[in-house]
Amino acid sequence: MKARLFILTLLFPCFQSNSQDKRITLMCLEQANEMNKAYLRDDLETYLDFMYPPAVEAFGGRQLLLESLRKNRAKALEMGIAFEELSCKEPGTIFEKRSVTHDRSKVLQCLLPQRQVTKDESGKETVDGDLFAISENDGKKWFFFNMSWVPRDRISKYIPGFDERILTKKNGN
Repeated sequence: MKARLFILTLLFPCFQSNSQDKRITLMCLEQANEMNKAYLRDDLETYLDFMYPPAVEAFGGRQLLLESLRKNRAKALEMGIAFEELSCKEPGTIFEKRSVTHDRSKVLQCLLPQRQVTKDESGKETVDGDLFAISENDGKKWFFFNMSWVPRDRISKYIPGFDERILTKKNGN
């Protein structure tokens, strides 16, 4: 009996850590899909609230990016393109890295598989890509960045401290 209790005591931190990781994963996925829903209902202000602030600044600031998103969306609608789905699946490996700021706090980073489905007169089109996610407070609040917006070799301009391991171990592979 004592041996079983001892073994359970040793394993408890593993169970606790695994549930913590699952909680972090689910928070990331939930917030990514909240952002996606905001885009689908044309709430671009809320959509931008989820974008990684340094990336927003690298694109010229919130107002410029908001105007660009509105123009692109209006152009798509003029062309008869309707956005039917924008969704994410659970992220792959969540990497921990130290912040590039002076406090060197813990930063979590990962990629989420993202699917966009649009429809026009010729039918539906599905595009799969990656959504970058970053949390600077142990997974409570996540910010995102669409990886298709910039070439991979210039990603560090938009995401300071980008963890290159994400690209080599994409989605847990």
